[in-house]
Amino acid sequence: KKNSEIPTSIINMHARNRSLVSTFLCDVLPNATHSCQYSLEKDKQISSEIFRNPGQSLFYDALGVAAHDIGLINRKKTSRHQVALAIENYSEAVLKQRPADFPLVCPSKDNLSAFLALSLSLEEEIIPNFAAAPGVREEYKASFWKDAKQKKFCWINTTATLQNVTWLNFFQQFRDT
Repeated sequence: KKNSEIPTSIINMHARNRSLVSTFLCDVLPNATHSCQYSLEKDKQISSEIFRNPGQSLFYDALGVAAHDIGLINRKKTSRHQVALAIENYSEAVLKQRPADFPLVCPSKDNLSAFLALSLSLEEEIIPNFAAAPGVREEYKASFWKDAKQKKFCWINTTATLQNVTWLNFFQQFRDT
């Protein structure tokens, strides 16, 4: 139920050549003209691929939390943030691993198809003019399946990762001394 006393805006995350931050500053905040212009200038310096799929992996934090939960980390000695940064650094700089290289739990093709169908129907309901534009549905489907192939809908299997000797040895540094 819509509450008319609370102003709401729907942001189209598919805006091309403009970040979500710029879209918010320029389209939602009416008096943020300087911030809008500054953000648009920053957008010019960034690859358009980042606008389409911004993100930062939460796998490192999830792995740190799972390691703590099984007693591999003394949180009095090291903060959660420090652990996540150390995991990220070790994974990327030492092991030359990206988040998609961890053992993963991924949705089945049937689940992905159902998710895609739901996502498309919600777009048609919420932003019908955009969803009806020529080529949008096809581009959306192609982008979705590309993301699925790149394992962007998967989650880290922390149990499997924490059974790996390399990672168990890494976490030794965070134990009680």
